[in-house]
Amino acid sequence: MPMVLAGLITACGAPASSENATAVSATTPTSMAPAKPSPAHPAKTVPKTKPGAIASLKDASPIRLEQGIATPAELELLTTKSKGHMRVFLEEEEPLHLVGEQNEWSFVLAPGEQYRIPVGLMAVEEGRFYLRLQVVIESDEGLQRRQLMRVVQVGEPAKSRQKPVSDAGDGVISLPAQETTITE
Repeated sequence: MPMVLAGLITACGAPASSENATAVSATTPTSMAPAKPSPAHPAKTVPKTKPGAIASLKDASPIRLEQGIATPAELELLTTKSKGHMRVFLEEEEPLHLVGEQNEWSFVLAPGEQYRIPVGLMAVEEGRFYLRLQVVIESDEGLQRRQLMRVVQVGEPAKSRQKPVSDAGDGVISLPAQETTITE
């Protein structure tokens, strides 16, 4: 068991490479450079991986877009599998649109690899939308599937309502209450 955990830790922590991962489709958008996180919103590099999951996103932070502007982004997938074939299908939520014709990628799996998917995104409305990734891995263990979601924020996020805080500065939040006293 310790040997398996060490192998998983090594595979997830290995430097990014795409020498052994080959995209099958020839229509990958090449004119777009990957989006970089802004200093105000640094990328989360530690994925929240579900135990036993076959695949996860390396970066879980929202992709930020400006309304009506096509923006390049890059999705990076990690997988616990080291042999086999992985297909990834993308599906956008209206009014979010994929720029370009490609919405399917294919990779040959190799130990310690991270799999990059360059995409172009555009939205005609502000708001919070979701990009769905359907991951299918065919290996010696058979066919396995996982659906992942990546948040896409267009424009500024909606501000949450401020909770009233007491004037004493003690961090106590005051909420309205109705009290009823029952005496017997």
